Amino acid sequence: MQLALGLIETKGLIGAIEAADAMVKAANVKLVSKEKITAALVTVKIIGEVAAVKSAVDAGAAAAQRVSQLISAHVIPRPDDQLEDIIYHEQLLEELGDQDKSQEIINENITKTVRQDDVKIEQDEEKNVKDVRTPKKRGRKPLAKLSEKPQTKLEELRSQAIHELENVESEIRQNETEYTEQIIPSVEELSGLNVHKLRHLARSFDNFPIKGREISRANRDELIAFFDQIR
Repeated sequence: MQLALGLIETKGLIGAIEAADAMVKAANVKLVSKEKITAALVTVKIIGEVAAVKSAVDAGAAAAQRVSQLISAHVIPRPDDQLEDIIYHEQLLEELGDQDKSQEIINENITKTVRQDDVKIEQDEEKNVKDVRTPKKRGRKPLAKLSEKPQTKLEELRSQAIHELENVESEIRQNETEYTEQIIPSVEELSGLNVHKLRHLARSFDNFPIKGREISRANRDELIAFFDQIR
């Protein structure tokens, strides 16, 4: 990692929020995450240029000290790439959790649509069966005509219902294909991503040639080459 990592640890959330606000206002840094551990200790993480991170951490430490909640503050200039799994651990868990929730909502909506269509089809069939069993009394000849007409209408509605159900199943299969397919970005799009985003993207592909710490150790050129292999 070419950027510096700034850490401020406070006792309680108020000091953490105060420190984070002071840091992002004091210098051009990016707030990565906050992490809460036992004893109500909260750690706020930022990244940026070395000078900017040092200035931001000093401002954040002073802000937390004013509310008497500062525990410690530290700056790591250009930390090793292997620390990324630790630095971004909580952020990655939140992103994965959001993806799982989105998939659950999609599946639930599909299931509701299918059930509603099934109920509607069953109601239409029951209604037409009742009409066939209880024709109106209009003499022998009209009764014969009525018995033939509802039977034809029932078959027509049943055929239409089956056709609609097949369309719903086709849409479900198409939606599932769209949700499960993973599109590999073009070479130009990959070249515009930094090494951290490339590693994060690589971890989202099940068929990526390398896994785990091998992804953390690979540089940009190696990651782009692996994406070309699975394209």
